[in-house]
Amino acid sequence: MEKMVPGTPLQQKSTPPTWLIEGPFSDLTFTSAGAEADPGTETVTQNSEHSRTIKEGFTVKGINLTAKEIEGAVIDLTGDLHISDGINDATINSKGNIFAKFINNSKVSAFGDLEIQKEIIDSNIMLSGCCKNPGGVIISSQIIAKAGIEAGKIGTETSDPVQLKVGVDEHIRTQTALIDGQIQKSLDQLQETKEKIQTIEQEDQQLYQLITEKAQAQEMAERQIKETKLELTQLKKANDEPRLNQALEQLKTLAQTAKTAETELNTIFQTQDRYARETEQLKTRIDQIENANKLLVLKKKGLREFSNKAQASPKILVQGSITQNTMIAGPNTSLTLMEDHRKCTIMEKAMEEGGLHYSTMDILDQ
Repeated sequence: MEKMVPGTPLQQKSTPPTWLIEGPFSDLTFTSAGAEADPGTETVTQNSEHSRTIKEGFTVKGINLTAKEIEGAVIDLTGDLHISDGINDATINSKGNIFAKFINNSKVSAFGDLEIQKEIIDSNIMLSGCCKNPGGVIISSQIIAKAGIEAGKIGTETSDPVQLKVGVDEHIRTQTALIDGQIQKSLDQLQETKEKIQTIEQEDQQLYQLITEKAQAQEMAERQIKETKLELTQLKKANDEPRLNQALEQLKTLAQTAKTAETELNTIFQTQDRYARETEQLKTRIDQIENANKLLVLKKKGLREFSNKAQASPKILVQGSITQNTMIAGPNTSLTLMEDHRKCTIMEKAMEEGGLHYSTMDILDQ
């Protein structure tokens, strides 16, 4: 049986509390800080520290997270991720830095740096910061890092070529594209909602014509009822049985006509009330969409400002070796290695010759 006990705050006193989860985390489901957690999902709104493995089926959201290992989980943090062992088959999104012993078959996206002690295998990584793997090996992976890459060994003779891209903020571009997609989707919803309001207003306008027709029919029937009742009084005095019966039948018909018109008018008024409620709901929805769009625009602006401040470094520092067929790209040029290299720095350089500006990818021995 798992138990949850308060732990020690990871940083300052103002930092939200850390929770230490003891027991087999794969069987754990709980609610934290008032947020309901779905089965198989942990939603964390403070720092979280786990002494065991976070397994497949869990989505962990929070600020900072410390755990032994991640296997198949989805991690979404606004702070740092510290894994004492490794990350396997996981999806990681972090607005801070990521630290682990190894990464295997995972998708990683981070605003900060990625520091891996040993291997990076079969993984797709996008960073606004730097990929630091000076004592490890990168195998069959794609890594995009705006602030450059430091690696021990890159590639092997038998594995698929490693693809590296440095000096570009593909991570922010991807985040921005996602926001653009959300904005476009909400704009489509906004247009659809406005069209619904327009349709309701048109249908409501048509009801006014019906109201006029039904009200006139009711008024005419009620006037004819009064006239028929006066006629009945005269016919009774005249003891005109045939015309009296005829007038009584006409009175019934007129009464039914007046009642039908009244019922139809009430139905129309109810429809108008429903249209009014629906219109108010749709207008509220428009306000919600527009407010959400404003937040998305601000978020996009924040991403752009962050990207402008973050320093780009189109450089790869190789402490050990890098194998042939490794694909390397910078902001303006690319290179596929034709042979192995050892202890080198690969970097894009801006050149000017005869008034012509161009870029080269240089390989420099250390």
